Amino acid sequence: MKKFKLRALSYAALLIPIVSFANYRVPSENVELLEDAMSGSAAIAIDASTNFFNPAGLTRLPKPQVLAAGRISRIDSMFSGTSVGMSGTARSKINGIIPAMHYAMPVYANTFFGLSVTSPFGSITEYPNDSVLRFISTRSLLQVIDIGPSLAYRFNRHFSLGAGPDAQHGRIVANSFFPPSPFVPSSPLRSWGDDWAFGWHAGALYEFNDFTRLGVNYRSQVRHRFEGQSSYLGVPNNNNLNITLPLPAITSLSLYHAFNATWAMMATMDYTQWDIVKNIVARNSAVASILVVPQNLHNTIRYALGGEYHYQSQWIFRTGLSYDPTPQNGRDRNVTLPVGNSIIFGIGGHYQWKPTLGMDLGYVHVFAKNAPINNTLLGLTTVGNVHTSINVVGMSVTWDLA
Repeated sequence: MKKFKLRALSYAALLIPIVSFANYRVPSENVELLEDAMSGSAAIAIDASTNFFNPAGLTRLPKPQVLAAGRISRIDSMFSGTSVGMSGTARSKINGIIPAMHYAMPVYANTFFGLSVTSPFGSITEYPNDSVLRFISTRSLLQVIDIGPSLAYRFNRHFSLGAGPDAQHGRIVANSFFPPSPFVPSSPLRSWGDDWAFGWHAGALYEFNDFTRLGVNYRSQVRHRFEGQSSYLGVPNNNNLNITLPLPAITSLSLYHAFNATWAMMATMDYTQWDIVKNIVARNSAVASILVVPQNLHNTIRYALGGEYHYQSQWIFRTGLSYDPTPQNGRDRNVTLPVGNSIIFGIGGHYQWKPTLGMDLGYVHVFAKNAPINNTLLGLTTVGNVHTSINVVGMSVTWDLA
C-alpha cells in the first residue's frame, strides 16, 4: 500500500501547480513591460505588442511594424524541510530564454490587423535526482505557445475595438523517482503530454485626448486536455495519459497619462480568475484510472504603477512596481510552484536608433515572500519553506516596415 501511495504522490505532486507563472507573472510578450513592471499594459499601445495586451491599440499604429522580443530568466528556489520522511534542502536553479513576436499593419481605412506569437503561461522546476524531494519531483514543466491574430476598428478619434481568436499549444512534463523496495530499485517515473486548445481575446481603447487614454482587455480561459505517455523502469505505460488543466481568464484595466512632453505615468489592475482551477485531474495514468489533485486556487488582483521619462528625441526611460498576490492556499501549495505574494520591480529604456528602428532593454527583479509548504496527499506529507529569487533581463527590437 505504501508503494502505491508513493507512486501516486509522485504523479500528484508533479501535476499540482504547473499552471502558470502566477507570481512569476513576468511578461515575455514585450520588454517594454519589463521596464515598467507591467503597468499600462492595456493602454500604452505604442508598438505591435499591443495586439496581445489590447488589440484595440492597433488603431494607433499607422504603419506596418514587426517587434521581436526575448528574455533571459533566472529562477532560483531553495526548499528546506522534510519530505516523505527525509529532512534536508533541495535547490531548483533555472536559466531559460523565452522569445516573442508581434506584427501589426493597417488594412483599410479604419481597420487594422495584428498577429502575436507568445508564451503567456509557463512554469518549471528542476530538483536534483538525489535531493530530499526526489520522490515528489525532479522536473515539472508547463510550456504554452499562443498564436493570436486580431482585427481592430477605429469608430472615431476617441474609441476603438479589437478582438480575435487564440490557438494554444501546450506541453506538460512531470518527472520524479519511484522509491526503492526489496524487489525493485529506485527508478525514474516520467510523464509527458501535449495539447492544442482554443480561446479568444477582446479589448477596447478610449482616447480622451492626445495625453490620456484608458484601455480594457479580456483574455478568455483556455481548457487544456494534455494527452501523452507515462513510463516506469523505462517501460512506457500503454494507457493513454490524459491530464485536464484549465488556464484562467484575465481582465486588464489600464490608464496612460502624459503630464507633458517629458513625463508620463501608467497604471494597471489585472483580475485573474484562478478559481476555475479547483482540481487537476489525471486519467489513465500508471497510478490509477483517475487521480484528482486538489488546487482550490482563488481569484487575484494584481496592481501596477509605473512612469516614463522622455529624454531628447531618442531615449525613453521607464520604471515601475507591481504587487502580485498568490492564488494558492497553504494547504494545497506544493514544491513545483513554491512562490508567495510578490513585489515586482522593473527598470529599463527605449532607444530610437533610426526613424524606423528602435530597441528596448529591461530588467526585472521579483521580491517573493517565502512560501510555506504543508501539503499532505494520500497520507504522505511535505513540510517546509521555499525561498525563491527571480531575475529577468529582456531585449526587443521594433522595426517599422514603411
